[in-house]
Amino acid sequence: MSYFEGNWCSLSWTPWTSFNAAKSKWKLIPKETGVYRVRPSGTRIIAYIGQTGRELRDRLSSLRRGVMADLMPYNDLHTAAPNLWAWRQEQNWDYECSTAVFKKSKSERKALECFLLWKYRLERGESTLCNYGRFHKNYKKSSNRSRKRRGFRLSEPHVNSSWGPSYPPLRLQGEPSDNNWMRINWSETVPLSPKASVQVPNKPALYKISRSERWGLEYIGESMRLRIRFRRHCRTFSDSEFLFSFSKQSASIRDLQLHELETDLIGGYYYQTSQAPRNQFSNMTQ
Repeated sequence: MSYFEGNWCSLSWTPWTSFNAAKSKWKLIPKETGVYRVRPSGTRIIAYIGQTGRELRDRLSSLRRGVMADLMPYNDLHTAAPNLWAWRQEQNWDYECSTAVFKKSKSERKALECFLLWKYRLERGESTLCNYGRFHKNYKKSSNRSRKRRGFRLSEPHVNSSWGPSYPPLRLQGEPSDNNWMRINWSETVPLSPKASVQVPNKPALYKISRSERWGLEYIGESMRLRIRFRRHCRTFSDSEFLFSFSKQSASIRDLQLHELETDLIGGYYYQTSQAPRNQFSNMTQ
């Protein structure tokens, strides 16, 4: 269980701190930016991995406040808080957190988060409980505070559609430009232009965007309806030098499973290049 260790992924992680810790111990959590992991006490799993451009202590204080509340917290207090809260109700869990300072750009921080999530999947063989949009099957998630809709426990036989098994993790192979990168089959590249949309299926798929005569990737993504996403990118990536390659996935794959695979790809790319694809976390791709 190297994902519990203090040097996991060559980072300097703080000792695990209980959400029930005294104020004096909680103040030992760093005030710098970085990444963090949350585990249920006494278990062999990690429930959530996150990153923040705020102070780590402040971000985790928000999370702790929501998780420990009597009612399911709103989603905008911390996006993981409602799910961790739901698991606490069902399992009577207490939580612990550990942090690692990482004073780099937002893009690098988010890429590192993807790398950690990928490494956990490789080591554990399954995903964390509360990343990827996954939610506890027995609960409805709270809305943002502005909508004032608290989450609640679903009555049988209803199940939250944002729950499901993990997809097997992708494993490293080749280079990002290869047609078998990360052990999946990539199509030949096509120009990122409206005329090429007929070559792109409107099916679930992973995809990568590159630029002719330029090393590295511009963007990695996923979509349940690839042709629609392709046409959207034709508008945002207006330069004719951009190239598009995709990997069709099973028609039965779920949104959260596609998101797992997308995160694996970003994590693998970060491992190989020490950076995110150039436009991965920019407004250009929104």
